[in-house]
Amino acid sequence: MTALWLAVTKYKRSLRKLDDKEKLLKTITDYTYDWELWIGNNGSILFCSPACERISGYARTAFEKHPHLLEKIVHPEDAPRYRCSLRTEAQQFHAFRIIDRKGNIRWVEHLCREIYDDRGNSLGRRSTIRDITDRKTAENRLLLAHYAIDSSKNPLAMISMEGIITYANPAMMNLFGFTSSREILGKQVVSLLAPQHEEMDIVQTVKTEGHYREEMLARNKRGALFELELQAFITRDVSGSPLSLTAFFTDITTKKADERKIKQLAFSDALTGLPNRLALKKDLDRTLAMASQSSGTVAVLMLDLDDFKQINDTTGHAKGDELLLLLTSRLKKQLGEADSLARLGGDEFVLVFAQVDNTNRAAQKTQRILSCLSDKSFDLGESQVFTSASIGIALFPQNGKDSETLLKHADMAMYEAKKSGRNTYRFFSDELRRRTIERHQLEVGLRRALRNEEFFLVYQPQVDLRTGQIIALEALVRWQHPEAGTLLPSMFIPIAEKTGLIHTLGEWILRTACHQAMQWRRSGVPPFRMAVNLSAQQFKQADLVERIEQVLLSSGLEARYLELEITESVFMENLESAIEILVDLKARAIQIAIDDFGTGYSSLNYLKNFPIDRIKIAQEFVRDVPDDHNDAAIIETILVMAERLGLKVLAEGVEVKEQMKFLRDRNCFEMQGFYFSPPLQAQQMEDLLKQPLAQEYAVGLCP
Repeated sequence: MTALWLAVTKYKRSLRKLDDKEKLLKTITDYTYDWELWIGNNGSILFCSPACERISGYARTAFEKHPHLLEKIVHPEDAPRYRCSLRTEAQQFHAFRIIDRKGNIRWVEHLCREIYDDRGNSLGRRSTIRDITDRKTAENRLLLAHYAIDSSKNPLAMISMEGIITYANPAMMNLFGFTSSREILGKQVVSLLAPQHEEMDIVQTVKTEGHYREEMLARNKRGALFELELQAFITRDVSGSPLSLTAFFTDITTKKADERKIKQLAFSDALTGLPNRLALKKDLDRTLAMASQSSGTVAVLMLDLDDFKQINDTTGHAKGDELLLLLTSRLKKQLGEADSLARLGGDEFVLVFAQVDNTNRAAQKTQRILSCLSDKSFDLGESQVFTSASIGIALFPQNGKDSETLLKHADMAMYEAKKSGRNTYRFFSDELRRRTIERHQLEVGLRRALRNEEFFLVYQPQVDLRTGQIIALEALVRWQHPEAGTLLPSMFIPIAEKTGLIHTLGEWILRTACHQAMQWRRSGVPPFRMAVNLSAQQFKQADLVERIEQVLLSSGLEARYLELEITESVFMENLESAIEILVDLKARAIQIAIDDFGTGYSSLNYLKNFPIDRIKIAQEFVRDVPDDHNDAAIIETILVMAERLGLKVLAEGVEVKEQMKFLRDRNCFEMQGFYFSPPLQAQQMEDLLKQPLAQEYAVGLCP
């Protein structure tokens, strides 16, 4: 009985040990990171660890119920790899992809082994599946990075903390002329540099400052030197400890050569080789500093060729450049030892007379400069060109104590010389500065006036003495300046033309005049011509005809009641374009008048060939008749010529009865001037238009 009890006790103890081992085994398999499977010989799943859900997304009961589920979730392209991994004799991990329950692709490693009992009988197969998605992602990133570095056109190298090259991409080897990595790996990085850089401790610099960037000379495999920019940074491991240096190499040979060339060009004029604006300022500052110490006088001359654009357009830009070279040669011959010459660009030059005793001396030297240009032609091969210059002079220290001020004042004086007839010079003065400031203020005010609607129109009648009727009104613009009061066109139209504001202002004048004409028509006033001035600048607008058509359309005024007054300067700007525009305007029944006839264009050919309706005798010819016999002869000639050409004539500026009678007696019956009426604002003009006009001007018809 005792023996049986001992045997039972021993058996129970063995069961408890076995149970403890099973619990321990279950605990291990439940918490193992890998997915463990035990597949019986009949293909059934004898055991599946919980890791299957983390890896595949399926619960282990799904695999126990569907033994072939694992095969079904293998990526179709990797099925051969999976089948290969089932060969238990291989005893190695096989990598393939699976598609988890959410449709995500994951990489796994699979190891399959046969399981035997103590007697060697097969109990089935044990599969261990390990999730390697993160590792695969890292490997792919590493491969991509390695490919990017290898295929990069930017030379790159890895350098050990001892300064030894451990890796060089193909671009790096190509930069230095190496054909094999064996030629460069293991070398000290400083061995690639020119001898003067071989003592540099690049690694220590990077350790101290965190980075390295330097331009230096390097030498390639053949020993040839080239300019290089080297940048280096520390590469650290996950703990922050330095692993190596990452170094980037850039060939800057061409860049540095270009910089040197640009620097040279930056201080000299490409065409003439003269100092340019930058070099001039530097030299002039030095000259002024020396003059200041010695209480000397310096003359700064701004020289601008007269009509250089016309020469360029007629002879071509190549000939224009040739002229500038010849001009430079002549100017150099006029310079003293202390004088200098610079070209600012185009046809603008600056001369500096460093030692002038007084204003007279500066004037004498300047006159010699003008003479050397205008007295003799410039030989441009097949053609000879005469030219002159306008020169402005500013003196140190009277007109300024720094180069910027002196150049600005010389420029102001040069423009004054241009306005004075060209081929001359002008000294800067306080009066000139005052006028320049006033012009600038007018320009600023002109822009404001367009925004604030400070302009208004007045109208002056044109009468026909044969009927005593007003046959036309000329629209004249006025500026109601908030400070200066009412300004006449002569004070602001030239500025509007220079700044391009004439286009906006001119269109406003045309639109306002046409709408006013129609407003009078609707109030019962008989139809008449509305005369509007167009500047030469407006004639440069490509869409001028279309703009005029649009104004007529919006106002309702018939084209035959619009007369456009143009000056003879229109034909000087662009003859072919002017003809084309005039033909287009006449085709639309718009009338054309030549304003200030006889004061501008020298050729009368346009009177014969262009579609002109009327010429207006300029006021300067009318002013002194009948006393001035020359003016009287000019007027009589104009009247005879117009009659022969079938053109109508209107005399401007008729102010006294004697002028009216002189013109009437010579069969000029259309007139305009203060003798008949001053320019009136719209309401006053409307009152005049509604009066019996023949009676109003009866005095004009009296003998």
